Amino acid sequence: MKRLLRTYGPALALALAIPVTTACEKYVEVRTEKYSAAGCSSIDVATVSGDVSTYPVDGDSLIAEITITSLRPRTAREVRVVFTPGTRASLETRAPSGLLSTAEVSVSLGVPRGVAAGDLRSTNGDVLSTDMNHAGSLGTTNGDISMSGCTGTASLSTTNGDILVSGGQVVITRASTTNGDITLDAWTPPSGGASFGTVNGDVSVAFPESLDCVVDASTTNGTVQASGLQLSGDLGGKGGRLTLGDGGPEVELRTVNGSVSITRRMDL
Repeated sequence: MKRLLRTYGPALALALAIPVTTACEKYVEVRTEKYSAAGCSSIDVATVSGDVSTYPVDGDSLIAEITITSLRPRTAREVRVVFTPGTRASLETRAPSGLLSTAEVSVSLGVPRGVAAGDLRSTNGDVLSTDMNHAGSLGTTNGDISMSGCTGTASLSTTNGDILVSGGQVVITRASTTNGDITLDAWTPPSGGASFGTVNGDVSVAFPESLDCVVDASTTNGTVQASGLQLSGDLGGKGGRLTLGDGGPEVELRTVNGSVSITRRMDL
């Protein structure tokens, strides 16, 4: 067990490195680092290969748990976690060119209440947020995106993965994937409209009954169904335009190989 004391500008990082060797001979190192959130209104988080998750904590410090999985201890030692303080702070995993492609570096970040999650990004990994206030985007290439109990505003994008939003009142402006499902069980439409689309997957969106908007839904190889809402308009088997309430901002629901489901949000 090795205890390291690191300083990044005004932030104090206390790292506890715990190496573990698994049955498949992979090396796992877990670091816990702590940074001051003084003057910070939002925090961006980025890694290349690994999961990113955020959750709220009490106090005035950011608490990061970094899990590095690699074939060799040397690779783990080369991975650095760089924290940049400021009004919009950032935390990023870095390593010499090529090393991050051979290691998985996951970041689980405890964020003080009152500090929003900004842009959360991975390339090969899931992006998850629980009970956070958002002011940015969640993005990955190969992985799922999940939000639960969140508020604020966010856009969501992946290529190979599902998107799930449940609980909370977060405003979703855009949700996009290519190979995966989109499920929005709890969300708030923006005043300027929203777009949710996939190519190979289903789109399922629950609307508050009191919402005023126009729903433009379509599929190529699938069906479009609506239930539990007072809607007006023409809905054919492949889609159509529907008015909820008095109409208003347009919400687009699109898929090519999949079905679209329009339902009533049940927790309001």
